[in-house]
Amino acid sequence: MIANIAFGERERDVLASLCGKGVHWRELMLLYPGATFTRVFDFYRDATFIPLRPNRCTLSVAQPIEEVIQAINQFRPDIIVGYAGYLEMLFRTLAARSVRMHLPRLVIFGGEAMSDPGRHLITAQFGVPLIALYNAVESFKIGFMCEERADYHLHEDLCHVKIVDGNGKRLPDGVSGEVVISNLVNRATVLLNYRLGDVAMRTTRTCTCGRTLPLLSAIDGRVEDILHLRNGTFLHPMAIWAIFKHRGEVLRYQLIQHEPSRFSIRLVTTDEVSYQRLLPSILQDLRTLLDESARIDPSFHTRLETPGTGKFRAVVSMCRNDKPEPS
Repeated sequence: MIANIAFGERERDVLASLCGKGVHWRELMLLYPGATFTRVFDFYRDATFIPLRPNRCTLSVAQPIEEVIQAINQFRPDIIVGYAGYLEMLFRTLAARSVRMHLPRLVIFGGEAMSDPGRHLITAQFGVPLIALYNAVESFKIGFMCEERADYHLHEDLCHVKIVDGNGKRLPDGVSGEVVISNLVNRATVLLNYRLGDVAMRTTRTCTCGRTLPLLSAIDGRVEDILHLRNGTFLHPMAIWAIFKHRGEVLRYQLIQHEPSRFSIRLVTTDEVSYQRLLPSILQDLRTLLDESARIDPSFHTRLETPGTGKFRAVVSMCRNDKPEPS
């Protein structure tokens, strides 16, 4: 972990380019209680001397969103770091409710993929630059976005990454598949050819930023979020997002597949009146996409909790590998 500080200079160089050369950034982190990030920072504080640390504040994603917005307005961070799904919900809430919030100079997301409309909302409507880090507890640093904010530059000297199909066969560049990593740093817990469960692809594109690290493109989410339908076809979670992307009053949703043709849809909307008004058309669009005869049980929520990992899954399939249902 101490050696990792030096490798972090690659990512800090990007932050300096986008956020300015100041040494005392105000950094606000939106995490779940007990998150690995907080444990890492606690270790650094206790075990190292770093003369120029950012002024850091941590908030829990379990707090009511009104309290989070109030705390952001009080702290006025230069950088906000958090899970992609939560950050997208935060800015969608600001847009839908016309709530005023201090806007940072940079937003950094990780932990999960963010939809293209979510990125556009933050960068175009709110005018805040947005980048991502690709990390994992099993391997620490995997990749990072540069100033171009497109693909991920891979830390190839820290983590070997390859893309494979369902049978473990290596796929060529430009073909999407499962991410498999080999940790090249941790000699206490050696992980070789370890499936992360993410879906992405490598690319031979050369980045205009001038960095020569290999690139990882199109991190689309998790393998277990793919919906396998009764007719033998399958749907990517982004197909579900297409139903909601133009419905600004839907702040968050979660579609759960219990059986090939039985689903539940959980909706967080601006208010219950909006829920009742939008529900018939949402159910019709879902049946058109999934199965005209599908059973879809809807429910209204004021909030949807994230699991212990802090990674919110908007689409969950319970039809593979006997995964436990979310509470």
